[in-house]
Parts: sequence; structure tokens; C-alpha cells
Amino acid sequence: MAIIHFSITMSLIAVVPFYRVVFNERIFVMQFLLPGIDPNTAYGYLMMNCMHCICILFGSFGNFAADLCFFTIVSHVPLFKDLLRCKCQDLNDILEEGKDVEQEGIGDCQILLKDIFQWHQKYMIYITTVKDNYFWVLIIEMGTVALSLASTLFCLILGTWPGGLTYLAYCLMMLYIYCGLGTLVEVTNDGFIDSGYTDVIWYKLPMVERKMIQMMVMMAQNTGGLTIGSVVPLTMNTGLQLTKAIYTMTMMLINFLE
Repeated sequence: MAIIHFSITMSLIAVVPFYRVVFNERIFVMQFLLPGIDPNTAYGYLMMNCMHCICILFGSFGNFAADLCFFTIVSHVPLFKDLLRCKCQDLNDILEEGKDVEQEGIGDCQILLKDIFQWHQKYMIYITTVKDNYFWVLIIEMGTVALSLASTLFCLILGTWPGGLTYLAYCLMMLYIYCGLGTLVEVTNDGFIDSGYTDVIWYKLPMVERKMIQMMVMMAQNTGGLTIGSVVPLTMNTGLQLTKAIYTMTMMLINFLE
């Protein structure tokens, strides 16, 4: 994540001296002017680019901190599934020993089953907490990324922002990183369902424990993934549909200008 943000930041800033040296053309890092400063003078041109660079650096650091926090939290989700499978394997080792589960192994089975159920409840609490804490963050992130993609693509087509290609690549990467993390949560949810069906030798358990496994599977099937505003699921398919919508909207704007 740090390499991505550092590369994008340096590329956005490096476009200005590149155009100055290669094409002898004066361009700006960003597309806004400062009041009271004449961009046609050497001093005004330098001051404006310095302010643009400061904005780029602060914005890049803020995006890096926010993206890294979300990435770190959500990327730990598969760990819950992997540890659940390890716990299920411990339970299977006891069941495969051939002991009379109703007598000798019942104590160990109950302890391991309780640990498995508690671990699944911790996972559901973790997902719910992430969804609640990042409800507005995901809405704002996806909304601003979509707006940035549309406006940057439009600027590139008009040829008004040479450095926009780098920013366009950054927005696309962030869009699919966030959507990929949402898909990761959905895959993990499916993994919990599969663990309840296939990772436990449930037919060797007493009837009461079988019903508890069934209850866990039912709860796993109702565990939702990350969403954008509790309406649209945060998945790779959503990212693809959003990209198509942005492209269509940009083409409509171009036709309107023509």
C-alpha cells in the first residue's frame, strides 16, 4: 500500500518537470488556481505548483492511512476461517480415535464444540463491528472514487490534465482493492458454511451436538458481507458494474459536448 501511494504521488508531481523539460510546456500539478496569484508569471507559476504539491502530499498521506487501516482490518478475516478449520480438525482427531463418544470422549467433545461455537460468534461480532464502523466510510469512498474516475476520464479525453492518467490508475486500483476485500469477506462466509458441512465429522457426534452444528451452519448462511449503504454488496462484480456505468456516463458527456 505504501509503494502504491508513494509511486502515484511522485508520478503526479513528476509530470510537471517532465512536460517542462521535454515539451517546454508549463502545466500544473492540479487543476485549481489560487486567488490573487497570476499563473502567467514565473513567481505565480512556482507558488501555485508548490501549493499543489503540498495538497498532493497531504492527500496522499491521508488516503494511505485510511486505506491501510481498512486493508489491515479486513485482510484478517480469513484468519478466523483458518483457525476454525484447525479447531474442527482437533475435534475430528478425538472422534476418529474410536472412543465411545457418549461416555469417554463426551467431555473433550463438548469443550471443543463450545470453543468452535464461541469462535464463530466472535467472527460474526467482528464482521458486524466492521460493517457498523465503515458504513459511511464505504459510501463516501465508493462515491468519491466513482466521481473521481468519471471526472478524471473526462479531463483526459478533453486533454486538460496530462497527469490525470496516473490518478485514474490510482482510483481504479483503490476501487478494485476495496471491492476485492468485500469479495474476500463473502468467500470467508462461504468457508464457514463449508466448515460446518465438511470439516466436522458430525455424524459421529451425539444428537444434541449435531443440532448445535446445524444451528451454527444456519447462522453462517445468514452472515452478510460488506455493503455500500446496506443496499449494494461490496464485491468485484459491483466494481465491474460501476466501471461500466462510469464509462457510459463519460461517453454521454462527450456526446453532449459534441
